[in-house]
Amino acid sequence: MRYYDAKDALIDTVTQQVYQVEVPPHEEVGFRVYADAAHLKEAYAKQSVRVVSVGATKKTNKPEERPLLMEILVAWGPMLLLIGVWIFFMRKINRKDSPQAQSLRLIEQQNALFDAQNKLLERLAVAAEQRPQPGDRA
Repeated sequence: MRYYDAKDALIDTVTQQVYQVEVPPHEEVGFRVYADAAHLKEAYAKQSVRVVSVGATKKTNKPEERPLLMEILVAWGPMLLLIGVWIFFMRKINRKDSPQAQSLRLIEQQNALFDAQNKLLERLAVAAEQRPQPGDRA
């Protein structure tokens, strides 16, 4: 904005960015510029506005609508993906050649071996109890 006095002499200038003001071609629009005045208001006789740059805007009456299927996929897609990944890993874990299944088989084999050892130790304990001691009289 340039401000002039009654003799058309430049007395003040204000540089300010004004956003969201739309001016249709070959028309006028009113807007306010706020700034501290350098002179009394009686000194200002007229002003001029210089537009430095203009950005083109696309005018739309209504927002873009997506198809219903696309809305559902956007809303539920992450949850469905998470469920799918969970099912994939659960099936992978439950396979016969999975590391978890192999660990379970090894544990079962160790348990069977421990059971066999316990039975042998029990037999040895019973045999040791039934055997006569050298200091015993018959």
